[in-house]
Amino acid sequence: MSEKGAPYSFTNLDFYQQARALAVDAFNLARKLPKDDATRVVSRQLVAAVTSIRANIAEGHGRYSRAAYRNHLSIARGSAAETQDWVDLLHSVGLLSEAEKRDITERCDRIIASLTRAMISLGDAGATPRLREDAASYVLGAPPDGNYYDEETDAPMLPCSHAPGGPE
Repeated sequence: MSEKGAPYSFTNLDFYQQARALAVDAFNLARKLPKDDATRVVSRQLVAAVTSIRANIAEGHGRYSRAAYRNHLSIARGSAAETQDWVDLLHSVGLLSEAEKRDITERCDRIIASLTRAMISLGDAGATPRLREDAASYVLGAPPDGNYYDEETDAPMLPCSHAPGGPE
């Protein structure tokens, strides 16, 4: 049992509760959007992204290993960022106010921060090395060499197939 007397469950996790409330609000928002074809597509994507946050927290919590749990939290984190992107699009086409966009974006930021802290607390055991991109690939006019480097050793790594300059 937890400190409050309730059995330990993912539903007691603060970031799950935040994700749940956000999903309910986004679902209700999607119901109020216009019913034209383009808006329906974006609305479905928004609902899929925002409900994926809470679903991946729940699924990861039910997994056997810390690495699997951490992986699902990472997916949930990505879904929160995707939610922000769909909200930005809805705002850009005039379907969300600045206040609505800011509210959802800030809530996603809080969820992302909480998920990140949880992932860090679970450790990197068994994780693949983190990659960083060469900053030159973001400078206009510089040749995009697609070089990637291991953050710990600074050794060059092979580029991904989808990276600029990567294998075709």
